[in-house]
Amino acid sequence: MMSKWMIISGESSKPPNVGGVQIAPGMDLFDGLIIDTHFSQRGRHGRLLAAIAHFPQAIGIGLDERTAVFVKGNKLRIVGDGVVTIMDGSSVTINDLPYRGDGDNVGIAGVTVNVLPDGYQYDIKKRAAIPPPLKKIRFASNDV
Repeated sequence: MMSKWMIISGESSKPPNVGGVQIAPGMDLFDGLIIDTHFSQRGRHGRLLAAIAHFPQAIGIGLDERTAVFVKGNKLRIVGDGVVTIMDGSSVTINDLPYRGDGDNVGIAGVTVNVLPDGYQYDIKKRAAIPPPLKKIRFASNDV
């Protein structure tokens, strides 16, 4: 309920379609974001894409279970066992939602998708993922 737009219901197992997601105003603590939870576990990719078709200027945030984002300024920091899927509609080149009827599948192209595990960050203003410092892989002497 903290984002500007909230997904209040929608079908998890379908592709993006007209009427496939219901959106209501949230508390607007995070401007320009649409947040969906239990994301990978419930296959909610289609409904977040449908929300992006409605609000292509928004950044869609799909939070897996046991995963969170900490917000500081313009940056999100991902923490937890799952991933955060970020869908950015700002570069959409095709969006036929206005030309489709209720229940029709929606054509949308140009959505940028980022899948970020624990330790990654995302700059909301720049719309860019930031990897954590890379660690060198070390092998035990008996593993080589």
